[in-house]
Amino acid sequence: MSVRSLNHVGIVVDDLDAAISFFAALGVNVQGRSSVDGEWVDRVIGLDGVRSEIVSLRVPGSDVWLELSKFHSPGIDGAPNQPPANRRGLRHLAFVVDEVDATLAHLREMGYDMVGEVQDYEDIYRLCYVRGPEGIIVELAEELGAEERATPPSAEEAVHARVITPNLPVDDIETAKEFYVEFLGLSDEEFNLGWVARFTSPDTGAHVQLVTRDATAPEDSQLSVHVDDVDAAYAEAQRRGYEIVHPLTEEEWGVRRFFVRAPNGSILNIVAHRD
Repeated sequence: MSVRSLNHVGIVVDDLDAAISFFAALGVNVQGRSSVDGEWVDRVIGLDGVRSEIVSLRVPGSDVWLELSKFHSPGIDGAPNQPPANRRGLRHLAFVVDEVDATLAHLREMGYDMVGEVQDYEDIYRLCYVRGPEGIIVELAEELGAEERATPPSAEEAVHARVITPNLPVDDIETAKEFYVEFLGLSDEEFNLGWVARFTSPDTGAHVQLVTRDATAPEDSQLSVHVDDVDAAYAEAQRRGYEIVHPLTEEEWGVRRFFVRAPNGSILNIVAHRD
């Protein structure tokens, strides 16, 4: 047995709003907010009477989430400390940023400051440690000479889209399909999983997918893009720094896919069928 992936890093805070603002200044934005309580969570984390609020934040260009937790009960004892950088245990979070100095200036305006000094590591990184909310240490790293090293992808490296299908949101597929089948003539039901179905014209091949709510992704997609090599497409999306909304996943209905957010905010389902 082996680890499949790193899913998230959990951080306990007392002031959720301050922590959210700090990470938002780094471009790490809220994706969801919820509350947990009950016997199951008590037994998982070994505390009694747990009632906590959880905020999930997506790290751009990564599959890893940050999970901020505020415990309403049991309460947190004592004020947050300011541990040194050599304290045992989880030491810091590291983020690659566009410009260390500009990011640091913004965080200083918010009342945060460095642990040490800004330093260049050879000609590779410009680095510094920042003391964030609740005593969290965050490393900022700027890649030096990244623009000079970056090269545009060749035609072979670019993603090759084979089929693009619009995903239309509906409340109920059985109710909605009458319009598309009888009025638009998309009479071939290629598949129907209950939450998503594709209807195609037998004459022209024109098609559409109707979606109530995606079965596994945190957000719904507006387009499905079928590609030959979904793993290569995933690697290219990460290389370009696009936000991954749903990580590369082998879905139980026979596809391998991931969701990526386009610069205009649209979410695309990049997908390939398993052989």
